[in-house]
Amino acid sequence: MKKQLTLLFFLLLIGFPGKSQENSGEIQKIPVFESPLEKQFFTQHLHEPFYLLQTLHSNPGLDLSRWDKLLKVLDKKEGRSRNNTQLLSDIFFKTHQHLLKRYEQHASFSNLLSSGTYDCVTGSATLGLLLDRYGIAYEVIETDYHVFLKGEFAGQDFIMESTFSEHGLIVGKDLVLEFEKKFKTKGGERKYDFNIGLGNNESLSAENQTYESIGLKELAGLQYYNDAILRFNQKNYGAAYAQLIKASFLYPSERISKLTKMMAELIGVRADSNELSFLINP
Repeated sequence: MKKQLTLLFFLLLIGFPGKSQENSGEIQKIPVFESPLEKQFFTQHLHEPFYLLQTLHSNPGLDLSRWDKLLKVLDKKEGRSRNNTQLLSDIFFKTHQHLLKRYEQHASFSNLLSSGTYDCVTGSATLGLLLDRYGIAYEVIETDYHVFLKGEFAGQDFIMESTFSEHGLIVGKDLVLEFEKKFKTKGGERKYDFNIGLGNNESLSAENQTYESIGLKELAGLQYYNDAILRFNQKNYGAAYAQLIKASFLYPSERISKLTKMMAELIGVRADSNELSFLINP
C-alpha cells in the first residue's frame, strides 16, 4: 500500500490529469451507505455507542450471545468487587476470556461480536462500553497509530491496553506514567503516515505526535477510517472515500479530514447528496 499512496500523493501534486478522462469531465457520484441497515444504524443510533459501532459491516442476524454471556458474568462479579480494583481485573480478563479471541488489524466491532477478532480500536471500544456499564470513569487515548483506555477507579490510576491480553491491565500511578512515556508528544506540525491504520503495533514509536482524549463516537469514526485504508489498499477507491465521509462526520479530526479531501480530489467523486443530507442536518 505504501507504493500506491506514494503514487497517489504524486498525482495530487501534478493535478491528477487522468481524472478528467476517466470521468469525462464530470464528477462521479457514489453512495454513502452500503446497506439500508447501515443507514438505519447511522440515523437512529448516533448517540448509542453499542449500535453505532455496529454500523460498519452491519449484520441483521448478528449473534449477540457471546456479548450477553459476558454481561451476565460481569454483572455477578460487579456485585462482589464494586469498590476495589478487582472489578477492573474482572472486566479486562473476562472480556478476553469470553470475547476478545484473536487480534486482527482492521477488525470491525460486528466481527468482534460474532467471531472474536479485534484490533485496538474495537477492543478499546468493547472495554469502554463495559466501563460505562459499571460507572467507571475513563478516557480513550488516541495516538498516531494506536488507541488505549486510561482511567481512575478506587483511588488508582489504570490503563487498559486491549491488544495485550495477559499484561494489558496496568494499575498504579507510576506504572501508568511509565506506559505513557512511549506516546508522549514532541509538539510541532503533525505529519501523518496514511500508509498505516490504527492498530498496527509495529508502528509504536517515540516519534508519536498525537495524544488526544476522545470518546466512543470518535472510535466509531476511527473504525471507518481504518476500513477506508483497507479499501484503498484493495484499490476500491470509491468505497474508501465513502468510508472517509462517514469517518469525518463521526470524528472530524485533522488526519481524517485531510485524507477525505485528498481522496475526493484525486478520484473525482462526491457522496450522493440525497444520502448525505441527514449527515448535514440530522
